[in-house]
Amino acid sequence: MQIQSSHLRLATAPEAAVRAELAQILGRSPRLTQVLSRLRDLDLPQWRLVSGALYYQVWNDLSGRPELFGVNDIDVF
Repeated sequence: MQIQSSHLRLATAPEAAVRAELAQILGRSPRLTQVLSRLRDLDLPQWRLVSGALYYQVWNDLSGRPELFGVNDIDVF
């Protein structure tokens, strides 16, 4: 039996489990939570928080790095 690295544990998980884990990971980031709250409060007709900050936050969380390590900015479109 092959042991999966902890950061790969979601690779074959059901979509609902991946979505739940993503929400938990993003919720553990005070800065991303603050950005998302402020974006919601602006009540813009359309906005997107794009992948860089999200990707790095997930990778950092799964690999034990600090919140938003390697993120220089947070892009919103």
